[in-house]
Amino acid sequence: KLGARAGRFTKLVKLLRFLPGMKDVGNEGTARVISGVLNRALAMRVSGLIIIMVMVLPVFELVTYPENDFSMKMWVEEVGEVAISAPHELAEVMSDFDAFFAEKMYYPFSVVLHFPNGTSRTEAFSREPPVRSQNRITIRA
Repeated sequence: KLGARAGRFTKLVKLLRFLPGMKDVGNEGTARVISGVLNRALAMRVSGLIIIMVMVLPVFELVTYPENDFSMKMWVEEVGEVAISAPHELAEVMSDFDAFFAEKMYYPFSVVLHFPNGTSRTEAFSREPPVRSQNRITIRA
């Protein structure tokens, strides 16, 4: 059975020379023709797979951080305004800031406050900083 299949396959490969784009095989052996056809088919599939991966894989990174979520910037500006205008309300605003990001995959882990009189203070939130330094961003207001 296997020999019959191989015979039919070689006959099929010999018919490939009549397809457009195929050159005349001439004196080349059947094995060389089969090898060339298989190499070309494999190269096309691999290059297609690479192109698809380059186009599709970045889509999975979109869920890591939202593209246009300005909530972090808004909260930093809010904390900055409260720190300057009403420092006695700072603890309540910081609590609201922490609670807002409680259910999100991204969150603040500390805030450094610089006051107009030249002093500064660091406030830590309830969640730990990310392990990877690439996942840390700095937002200034």
